[in-house]
Amino acid sequence: MSIAYPSLASNPQIRDRLRLIMQNSRLRLVQMAGPSASFTWWGYDGEPDAFLTAYAYYADWNASRVLELTLPPEHWQRVLEVYAKQAPNTPLLQRALILSFAKQMQLPVNTLLSGLIDDLAKAGEGAAETLLDDGQDSLVMNDPDSALGLATARVLTASLASQVKVALPEAFNRQLGAAQQRLAVSSQPFVEALNLSLQPFDQARATALLQRLLPQQSTLERALALTWLQRSIAQASPTIGLMPGEGWKKNHGASGEMYWTWQGATPLPSVLSVSGTQERPLRAALSFQTQQPQVDPMAVTITRRLSLLVPGDEAFTFKLEPVGTKPLSSDSLYLDEVILTSKAPKPLRYGMLEVPLPPGADVERTTWGIKLQGKDGTEPTALEKARFEPGQLAYAVPVDALSGELRLRHLVRFSQKGQFNLPPVRFKQVYAPQHQAQEAKAALGQVKVN
Repeated sequence: MSIAYPSLASNPQIRDRLRLIMQNSRLRLVQMAGPSASFTWWGYDGEPDAFLTAYAYYADWNASRVLELTLPPEHWQRVLEVYAKQAPNTPLLQRALILSFAKQMQLPVNTLLSGLIDDLAKAGEGAAETLLDDGQDSLVMNDPDSALGLATARVLTASLASQVKVALPEAFNRQLGAAQQRLAVSSQPFVEALNLSLQPFDQARATALLQRLLPQQSTLERALALTWLQRSIAQASPTIGLMPGEGWKKNHGASGEMYWTWQGATPLPSVLSVSGTQERPLRAALSFQTQQPQVDPMAVTITRRLSLLVPGDEAFTFKLEPVGTKPLSSDSLYLDEVILTSKAPKPLRYGMLEVPLPPGADVERTTWGIKLQGKDGTEPTALEKARFEPGQLAYAVPVDALSGELRLRHLVRFSQKGQFNLPPVRFKQVYAPQHQAQEAKAALGQVKVN
């Protein structure tokens, strides 16, 4: 959004909406930061993650520039402090990206860059990458130590060394030619974008690559690719307004983009005909809901249970009563429990659980100190802290690593009366969204609220 803002700010209405979105996003970043002003994945407890911390500060730096905010230099210094502590545990590709962010943020990187160069010179060629060339898997998060990941790190590091005049040792130089060749033949959009950014500007190649950056690709790599191709975005030919025909209603998004929703009385058309012409190929995205099976199912089973909270004998203590097929009450509080069980041979990193809700349902932000009564004779146990992200007719729960069984519990109220059909719960990997799993049968497929 920081990249697009200068091009869209000429329209006062769009400019004000974008500024509000960016300001709210900066506040959200502050809320996700840990007590030491550093970041883990989605604010999980634990040691700061050097790459996620640098990425968050880099995003804030870009937003601050377009919002014309002035922050003290020591604010950005936190990036290098976390890097210095976590570098031994951080993949080399992520370290190279961190130092490239820091260099743009005008932080001193020469000493840290020398250490990275030495480590890359000692590293091997890396394992063969398992990612497809469509860019849907994240090289940075899922396979940074692969041969392509290490080659990308070497090429980026060599560029940084040239900019800050740090000498490259002979061992590193011997690796560089093969690394450059590997990048030259790769068709990964992220790798192509980096390669283009390090060469003399080529409008034609950059425009062609922009057409390949699709919404289903990894968001992190797509954002970095757009940053590197920023000059191409500014010089791209404007899109001519197109009309898909009768039955489609024109709308505008928060950033001024046009989209159409089907309002026709007849079934959805099987063919889309558009009027108008434009200078470059039209890239159209179709958004819809489907019940088709997953493209790449994961070895994960999902179970969902909904229970009514019945007050116990002590304050803030409740018993659980399974709902079954009984109607829900708009006056009651419920416990929504989702159980994830993975049979994968290694932990599944960076997952997101998406739990559907009917209209009018809300997840409680806090657990209010509630304790749940177990079997007779057992002590009540406190309900764990709520950890979710609100969504449209759903809530999402980030899962840093899934190994074995994981239980996630949240308090839910249902305020809108009626009868509703819900899709199954879904789990996916954020940086490889084609890897998905869902309930075999939706436990709350049909919900009635009285």
